[in-house]
Amino acid sequence: MSVLMSPADSQRYLGVKRYQFDNLIRPNIPEVRIGRRVFFSREDLDSFVKKRKDVKKMSKKRGKYAPSSQPISASFKVLRGMLNMT
Repeated sequence: MSVLMSPADSQRYLGVKRYQFDNLIRPNIPEVRIGRRVFFSREDLDSFVKKRKDVKKMSKKRGKYAPSSQPISASFKVLRGMLNMT
């Protein structure tokens, strides 16, 4: 069973501002609607971060950056940096 989080909780979980969440993250993850309320699965948020992290690793391998060895659960600040790069 997946943990469902409100949009505000999801923003805090990822460490991003509302604008970044609404424009860059929300369109790329499925939402769960219960009545009028909207929720996001923690698993979907984690998989989004993992996917973005893998893309960053692949694009930076040729450059000066080495692949990160941080575990996914401890690297949500990486997402904030990636969103600022785009």
